Amino acid sequence: MFRVSATGAVEELMVCIADLEVAGAEERGSTAEFWFLREDEARLCAARLSGARVERVEDRNWNAAWQDEWQPALVGARWFLTLPGYAGETPRGRLRQDMHRGTAFGNGDHATTRLCLAAMESLARPGRRFLDLGCGSGLLLEAAAALGATPVGCDLDHAALPSSGHCYAGSIDAIRPGSLDCLVANIQLGVLLDLMDGIGEALAPGGCAILSGILASQKEEARTLWSGPRWDTISIEVCDGWLAACLIRR
Repeated sequence: MFRVSATGAVEELMVCIADLEVAGAEERGSTAEFWFLREDEARLCAARLSGARVERVEDRNWNAAWQDEWQPALVGARWFLTLPGYAGETPRGRLRQDMHRGTAFGNGDHATTRLCLAAMESLARPGRRFLDLGCGSGLLLEAAAALGATPVGCDLDHAALPSSGHCYAGSIDAIRPGSLDCLVANIQLGVLLDLMDGIGEALAPGGCAILSGILASQKEEARTLWSGPRWDTISIEVCDGWLAACLIRR
């Protein structure tokens, strides 16, 4: 296993390496540590982070460490996030959503995922046509189905697609214009800026877009996502230094 150490906050540095296969991340004072199974990925990470260094270290079982430390959590007004196999009862009025074992962003515990889940409660309603743009492991697709929406997911990484459910390898340009009622995109800001025209085309008038993967410190830069004539803003929420915007298509 390989550790990359750099000065800065994990959340801010993670934006620079979100496309890499990070096995784990920790923050120790002013230093962020990222763990990789592959040396080439670690070297790519270090090349992107100023002053970073790479070390070979003893293997670490991140799934075991995560499961030992993590407890079920209430998210938003309706969700109960649990580890797979949790034997306890789901609180009354809550929907159980199992987290996924995966990378730092893939397991469902990240603030951006929680922001998306909370926003979906009122927007991914029964009968609505829902797309998870960049669906990864499919956790938000599962949540949309639990809320009664008709979910479809897509991801550029064919290997990342869930083995079940309605998913395709590709992006927003494969969606028929005006065919969606709701969409979630938990992707870094630079990608969202490139996709906004396609998102606007795919949503029907009155359709909703949930956009996350944005650092709170990027709010001014992100304002162009919702400042155009095509969009009205429903809400902008912040959690643990990350931001999610809910928009409605005019």
